[in-house]
Amino acid sequence: MTYKTYPKMKDSGVEWIGDIPEGWELRKFRTVCQLRQGLQIPISDRFDKQGSHELPYITAKSIHAGKFYDYIKNPSKRVVCYENDILFGRTGNTGEVVTNIHGVFHNNFFLIDYDKKLIEKNFLIYFLELRSMKEHILLLAGTTTIP
Repeated sequence: MTYKTYPKMKDSGVEWIGDIPEGWELRKFRTVCQLRQGLQIPISDRFDKQGSHELPYITAKSIHAGKFYDYIKNPSKRVVCYENDILFGRTGNTGEVVTNIHGVFHNNFFLIDYDKKLIEKNFLIYFLELRSMKEHILLLAGTTTIP
């Protein structure tokens, strides 16, 4: 019979995070990640069919519907995300995590550029999807008519 051993834990010092493995270091988000905001593409610059130079336009509507409605021709590399990237809802869908998608991301999303030597993609996704983290983000975001 084998037993699984668990790491020793220590107090993170942050109430909503709780205990963390003893060998981990707590860092501020901005020291391991940077954010890039997407782009609002005018309707006149969108195509309704994908050609050889068009990429899907990633919007909250397309994510929730599971299909793309618009395509963007020759977009700036700054607003293109790839399957290994993480998009994070900024406005309207604040805190929503989207990954495993390739296309041009709308300005209602941030792309999270993270230091792959310091943090793993799946851990970052897990962390961002924690209920306590979502509550914290919504608290920081504040609300008007759109969070």
